[in-house]
Amino acid sequence: MSTSHHNLKNGFVPEDHVNELGVFIQKHGPQLAGIPEKYWASLYYKLTEQVFDAGNVFKILKIVSENDSDDNEEEKSEERIDRMSAEPTFSWKVVLDSAKPLKVAQPEHIYLIDHSWTYWPKDARAHLQQIPSLLERMSSLMDINADDLTKEGLTEQVLNKMWSYNQVYSFGHLQMGSDDAMPVWYIMDEFGSKIQHSDDPSFKIAPFYHVTEQLCYTVLWPLKDLDVGDEVTRDYIQRELPSLERRCCLLPWQPADMTSIDFFHTEPEDDYFKVYLNPFFYHQKKLSLFSLSSFYNFSLKCFR
Repeated sequence: MSTSHHNLKNGFVPEDHVNELGVFIQKHGPQLAGIPEKYWASLYYKLTEQVFDAGNVFKILKIVSENDSDDNEEEKSEERIDRMSAEPTFSWKVVLDSAKPLKVAQPEHIYLIDHSWTYWPKDARAHLQQIPSLLERMSSLMDINADDLTKEGLTEQVLNKMWSYNQVYSFGHLQMGSDDAMPVWYIMDEFGSKIQHSDDPSFKIAPFYHVTEQLCYTVLWPLKDLDVGDEVTRDYIQRELPSLERRCCLLPWQPADMTSIDFFHTEPEDDYFKVYLNPFFYHQKKLSLFSLSSFYNFSLKCFR
């Protein structure tokens, strides 16, 4: 590694790279706006040199659940078998595994995460059936026991479970209807997919489209200092949402009993419909509010 590239990795910009870094920032300005500026030079270096060095700093731990006690073993055996066939009896977490603590202020601590699968939902089944080794990789990444499943059965399992791993990005003007602007779904690699949720996360992730390569990665950077052995977590719901909506969005990973919440739907008052009417149309046709309300009720029956 050249001295200038080593400096870039550590956040210092040598004179011979100022112009290149400036071009990088110009091309990626809107995306960089969400990433602290102290990491930009290191990100430029890692993207340019294809440096995937997260494995040098973090490690993945497999946490095996404790076995049930041997008491009443015969009575529990059937229940245990059912539970083991439905869900894995282990979990994962990513921890800091470097020689020293990680400091947010250190500019080298931004990391690239590769994407193991990128697709549009309409193509997902075809990808799993046609791309060599993709089905096997996805079933392994999602901890699906494939021993007694046919290829078709395994495909269904992956299609059902992939929504717990999916991320999404889009570029361009979605309103214009271009395929290029349609949301693109992706699943991070084994490292990124093992990072667990926390309401008080230690890291943040974001998709990052590298214009030069025309490839998208996920970038990971710290929100707080970590000691060796501390867990790497992220917030699965990065948008600001009301408490109840946030609980609903987290249901795939945090089951919650919401049966006490009233789901009764209250219809809007008549004035609600008047707001959305074209005044000219409303006065010329003399539509009655009764007919509008009837149409609303009919729509509810059709689309519930």
